[in-house]
Amino acid sequence: MTAFGSTDEGVSFHLRKGNLSLFHAGDLNNWHWQEESTAQEIAKAEVDYLRELRVVTLHALPLDVAFFPIDPRMKTDIHKGALQFVQQARPTRIIPMHFGQFFPFTDKIREDLAPYSTLTYLSNPGDSIELKD
Repeated sequence: MTAFGSTDEGVSFHLRKGNLSLFHAGDLNNWHWQEESTAQEIAKAEVDYLRELRVVTLHALPLDVAFFPIDPRMKTDIHKGALQFVQQARPTRIIPMHFGQFFPFTDKIREDLAPYSTLTYLSNPGDSIELKD
């Protein structure tokens, strides 16, 4: 397992087991709130995120599964970081996290991610999928 940076707290992780490659983003995301952040804050968040994303794509590809935050608190740009991630890292499957009890996966999010990765979500406690290497 290899630790990578984050744009918030802690680290992100890449794990390779056999032929299966997993990435857990933790709090790595393009964190900004379009409705609340200044243009400078948005620009800094973008630069910081893309810098760390480049490190991940240089050292952790290919990815079979990525666990990535899609957080409804971000409102307008709820999936901007996820879209940038799948465009660059091209994981086979992306599994969202950070959405709590609010389930924000609209057709728009699915359509935006679809050319790059398959969106798979587990919406209820106890839901599961099997990952094969």
